[in-house]
Amino acid sequence: MVGIVPRTLFAARPPKVKRRCAMRLTLLVSMLSAAPGYAQSTAAFRISQEALTNILRHAQATKVHIQLNKENGDLVLTISDNGRGITEAEKSGQSTLGLLGMRERAHLVGGKIDIAGSKDKGTVVTLRFPIVGAGLTFEARK
Repeated sequence: MVGIVPRTLFAARPPKVKRRCAMRLTLLVSMLSAAPGYAQSTAAFRISQEALTNILRHAQATKVHIQLNKENGDLVLTISDNGRGITEAEKSGQSTLGLLGMRERAHLVGGKIDIAGSKDKGTVVTLRFPIVGAGLTFEARK
């Protein structure tokens, strides 16, 4: 099983990203003792991958900051950019299948996702879910 930190690094710097943009990326990880299970690790990876794809396609950003923390037994993944900022209409529009997929993935691992935009200041995507180690189920945490 590939851990969440290497997966997040891969999502942040696949070969296509290097060729397509000159974005500055910062990754801050402060959860070395936490070990989410495979389903959670995969969900966090896929959500970060979609968020970064959206930044590349829509945000017009020059900087991206990814932060991975453990807070009160929860994994918190925050991805922020300095782009144009997602609008309320874009968040709830008919063509937001990527955002819908992000919300569904978060829900499937017992988490929540918040997407907030500020005009010309960027977008912040925050994923939060309880860390469930390998061999445990989400129900075991309740």
